[in-house]
Amino acid sequence: MRLLKNILSNRIFQHLMFWVLAYFVLLVHFSDAALEKVDYIYTFLFVVTLQMAVYTHRLLIIWRLKSKQLFYFFNLSWGIVVTFALFNYYFFDVWVDKVLPGYYFISYYSIWNVMLYFLVFIVLTTFLKLSKDWWLQEDVRRKLVLLEKEKAELELKALMAQVNPHFLFNSLNVLYALAIKRSEESPEAILKLSNVLRYVIYDSRKELVKVSDELSLIKNYLSLQNYRTDNKTEVQFIDDIQVDNKIAPLLFLPLIENSFKHGVKGDTSGTFVKINLFSDENTVNFNIINNKGKAVMAEKNERYGIGLENIRQRLNLLYPYSSEFHVNDGVQDFEVRLKIELK
Repeated sequence: MRLLKNILSNRIFQHLMFWVLAYFVLLVHFSDAALEKVDYIYTFLFVVTLQMAVYTHRLLIIWRLKSKQLFYFFNLSWGIVVTFALFNYYFFDVWVDKVLPGYYFISYYSIWNVMLYFLVFIVLTTFLKLSKDWWLQEDVRRKLVLLEKEKAELELKALMAQVNPHFLFNSLNVLYALAIKRSEESPEAILKLSNVLRYVIYDSRKELVKVSDELSLIKNYLSLQNYRTDNKTEVQFIDDIQVDNKIAPLLFLPLIENSFKHGVKGDTSGTFVKINLFSDENTVNFNIINNKGKAVMAEKNERYGIGLENIRQRLNLLYPYSSEFHVNDGVQDFEVRLKIELK
């Protein structure tokens, strides 16, 4: 099968098959009655003159069409048609008897008909050449698109692989705090964490999820954080889901994690996290703002975890021309605004 494919894709084989087909088509066309030896020879010689015109055109002229020099292309193409049609006409009228005496060849057609044959073959072979070049370019383009898609999918998987352990690490801190307190709420917290992990590990593998699913995830995560903060942090969450759009999963959770990690960290009072999630027919908006914890303000060189860069990269891959991601690093607070255009 591979050998057959290689043969069919071979340029020499393609050219050979084209001229064999052309030969038999012209042979039938030129012969009014039963085929005789002279018909085979005449058709063969006629095809040879056609080949001379076609390959001259191919070598000297067709590149001008690619370079958009259409004026030169049409004029020189017509010049080749006329030149080789005249050559064909005089070859059969004058020269062929000297090459092959005894056959009494004549030009069966007028010069205008001969020019028509040459014009048809020039147009046909030019069309085939350009069609083949276009197909090859499209094939290369399709392969490049496929490679880019595969590359993007690998990058997305790598980014998602960062989210899962990062989330698990932060959530285990909540359970650790409850365990130290020997809190009776530990079993309930473990159950909630199990539900959240099920979403993060399994549902997040989907290409798209509903905004309402992300909303449920956020509420469960905020409920877990209540065990950690002991209600000392003002948590405000406003949602307005007018249209339950589908978006890429886990775009919001890393941002919320960062807010709790860096906003609440080191502070015992006056901490806050304010979240807004809005979804309508055309857009999904997510805004979050938190205070800067004392520990974070002291560590000026610390980056806000993997969350921000992770989300930025994923947006560039998933919504390269239809998303906005803004970070406002203020003196006392830190704000992130995310917008996705869906139509």
